[in-house]
Amino acid sequence: MIQVLYVLLWWLTLFVIGLLCFPLVSRICRGLPDKGYCISKLTGLLSLTYFAWIFANLNIVPFGLAGILVALLLIVTLSFSIGRKNLRVSNWPFRQIIVSESIFAVGFIVFPLILIGNPDIFPNMGDYFANHAFMNSLTRGGYFPPTDPWFAGESIPYYYGGHLMVAGLSLALKVPPAIAFNIAGAMFAALTATVAYGLVYNITRRKLYGFIAILFMCFVGYTSGTFRLVAYIFQQDILGFPTTSDPSIIEWLLNFRFWDDMQMLEGAIVHYPYYKFLRWDLHSYLMSVPFQLMFIMVIYALFQKNRQRANETACLVQPVLSGVSENDEYHYRFYNRVVRNLLDILRYFYRVSKSDTALEICILGLCLGFFAILNTWEYPTYIVFTLFVFILLGIGPTIKSNVVVLTVIVGLSFILYIPHYIFGGMSGFDGLGFVHNRTSLFQFLEFGVVFVFAVTSLVFMISKRDILTSRSWIRIAVFASVAVLTIVATTMPIIILDFPLLILVVPIGLLGLFRILTSKQKTATEFILVLILMGMALILFGEVIYVNDALSGEWERFNTMTKIYMQIWVFLAISSAYAVFYMVGRMGRKTKMVWTSLLVILVIICLVHPIALSTSALSGRNTYMGLTRGTLDGMAFIEKMDKGDYEAIKWINDNISGSPVILEKPGTSSNYESRISTFTGLPTVIGQRMPEATWGRGGPASERCNEVDLIYNTVDNSEALELLRKFDVEYIYVGTVERNAYDSEGLNKFSAQSQVYEVEYEKEGVVIYRIRR
Repeated sequence: MIQVLYVLLWWLTLFVIGLLCFPLVSRICRGLPDKGYCISKLTGLLSLTYFAWIFANLNIVPFGLAGILVALLLIVTLSFSIGRKNLRVSNWPFRQIIVSESIFAVGFIVFPLILIGNPDIFPNMGDYFANHAFMNSLTRGGYFPPTDPWFAGESIPYYYGGHLMVAGLSLALKVPPAIAFNIAGAMFAALTATVAYGLVYNITRRKLYGFIAILFMCFVGYTSGTFRLVAYIFQQDILGFPTTSDPSIIEWLLNFRFWDDMQMLEGAIVHYPYYKFLRWDLHSYLMSVPFQLMFIMVIYALFQKNRQRANETACLVQPVLSGVSENDEYHYRFYNRVVRNLLDILRYFYRVSKSDTALEICILGLCLGFFAILNTWEYPTYIVFTLFVFILLGIGPTIKSNVVVLTVIVGLSFILYIPHYIFGGMSGFDGLGFVHNRTSLFQFLEFGVVFVFAVTSLVFMISKRDILTSRSWIRIAVFASVAVLTIVATTMPIIILDFPLLILVVPIGLLGLFRILTSKQKTATEFILVLILMGMALILFGEVIYVNDALSGEWERFNTMTKIYMQIWVFLAISSAYAVFYMVGRMGRKTKMVWTSLLVILVIICLVHPIALSTSALSGRNTYMGLTRGTLDGMAFIEKMDKGDYEAIKWINDNISGSPVILEKPGTSSNYESRISTFTGLPTVIGQRMPEATWGRGGPASERCNEVDLIYNTVDNSEALELLRKFDVEYIYVGTVERNAYDSEGLNKFSAQSQVYEVEYEKEGVVIYRIRR
């Protein structure tokens, strides 16, 4: 019952945060049908996290309940002062608010029910321990930079904005971190569905396509599920997918090996959102998905306001040009351009003086920079996206003003988050390399065949309409030249460089870019084409360049592809939902029937994997998961594995405040080790070695592992004390894992030297010693 109350309290808090931030959001998004309500919760969470973070970094207020309350007070003040004109409730879009809240409610009810079937924060098949260790470390509060729980004495070398957000809510609402971990999974899933709906609804002004966006963004998966099903039905291998000997289709669903399909690309593992929501592990590249959608929507709101301003300018200029004689046509055309430019510039500076533009710049800078601490991989992506929108769609009145505003936004996004760069919040990168093993066309279609079909249809429908409606032979000639260039640029590299994805990237990218550049009036279609262009650019990037890190050989581009393919999913899912809207509204009856039927078939094909994933993941038959069921407590499984650890972790969380260093056995990935630092947030000398090596600490991590082993194993107490003082260790943990790993003679020195090691806790085979000072 108490967990139900935690969920309701979390839900109510998000609702209040959204309402408090809506006046501010509605000022930025007042040109949209829902006035930005679907992103009000995210705006509040982002602002709350940022202010609490910056206060702790500047040593103004430590991160904790006090810092969160101060940040909330500041947000409410800003929202009500800046958005005071939007406080009249009678002007709020209540229908859209009800729909948005209903979508969020369904997501926030359904996903906890799913997660109680698999709540364990277990180390196998994910980064559960690393992510929970970060979150627990942050819940201990204090000034920043936060201590790395797996490398005592150093700050977290990772982007931890999402973990900080969940930690803040956990602290403010007094929800235990192991439960907050899983509630956060439901929160991010519900937020993703809500913003996906809101974004496409605001673009199309049709609810149906908003729900299609939810389907594409949150539920469709890989085609491999259907291939495996066909292989099972016909009892023979299909396209390399093996058959199984399950006695019935029910058993096939319960035993479905969903994890085998993640490694579909050469040397990489990629996921789709529903898979990660179901196998929730608080990973940064998934927590960032709703914030990506939010940033796209803020940019679209700015784009819409610019279109309205352009129309107003045209209305003002038109009367000036009435009654012009044909003899003076040239001069008045020149006059027309001058007047337009002058009016645009005057309006631009007028808007700046009224603070709307200044507010937009500040909001964009804050949101853009947040990617640096949320998931650094997306920071350069959305800088490029902002550049594309400003330059290709011309948000400002002139190119010069666009460049200036863009420079200010990017500069502000860096300045606002300087502490993150000073304290090394992102490490482990070692330059760029060139890809050797590229993705085949079949592999990519397995990943996103629905998106390829929808986006390709959209681009070629637009191109076809441009040709048929064009009266300019020059335009047709240019289009023909682009088509020829596309064929040449695609065919040669495919043959010579073994680069099959160019057959998709080049035609779609060039045709989309051609339409954007040649359209006189930029509409929502051109905005969507920019999203498609970003998707194609990311695909191209992943096939040419990878980011060097600790992985090498055939896994050299593992991290690169894992991170950017979630971004590709975001761009193409939203574009595909709009493509359905565009195609259905512009096709003949028979063509519409054929095209829609093909789309439905492809969607069904892509829903088999998520369905089988759900039945298998929640069946309890997987050996690495499902140890506990019917709870949201992610550490409940420890009581079954090692009751001594479970009781000791609870005691530590109840009795040890601050962040003193505790010694425990170093861990290895996918094993039940480093569990004390993970579930308490106390920093240990060295946690799991592989993640630390990935973050650029391979050598020091190995050295610390040897030193920890020596502390436990040595019978020379002076040698042990010297190392303990080196790392400022205050507590020593001896449990089942340590007793199985180390010599009993070495462990006995702690109990034998009671004048040095004081027994602080002893129960169920676990002893925690405190070093006397």
